[in-house]
Amino acid sequence: MPRNKRHLEQGEKKQAILTAAAELFTENGFDGTSMNAIAKRAGITPNTIYWYFPGKDDVLIGVLNDLVRDGLTEAMRMTDLPVKERLLHTIGVFERPESLMNTVHARVAHSEVIATWHARFHMILEQILISEVCKVGIPPERAATVSRLLVYVIEGLISHPHQENDRHEMIDAMLELAGVDA
Repeated sequence: MPRNKRHLEQGEKKQAILTAAAELFTENGFDGTSMNAIAKRAGITPNTIYWYFPGKDDVLIGVLNDLVRDGLTEAMRMTDLPVKERLLHTIGVFERPESLMNTVHARVAHSEVIATWHARFHMILEQILISEVCKVGIPPERAATVSRLLVYVIEGLISHPHQENDRHEMIDAMLELAGVDA
């Protein structure tokens, strides 16, 4: 039976929960993972999770926040690469735990916290892309629309099965339509 890891600092315990959840969501999917299984993997009692997260959707958001933070931090370090390569890399980061982004889309209609997270994710990604497309010469008055289109293309590529060459062709076409040199 798991023991409550009283010796761990709260931040460490919360991270242990998120690490366990990320592993289990990837292995078993969101629906196939229980809060008890997360607690067991994290080595804590099941009730302890609820001190940190009101429900499983909130755990998913914590896992996604870690993924987004790490992915965007990594992408921001790649400023010396062409836009196309950075976009492809970013898609790869979010695609790796493939079930997570699909879970978000499936849960948006059923969970207010997931819907709020998803809207915020779009807003953050659009703001980053506005800055990026302005750097490559897109006029500011067109940057928001181009960025929104890029978000939808990125999300579509993450969420729908496709061939690798299709990904490159779609990114090329999107950048060409936007007037961005790949």
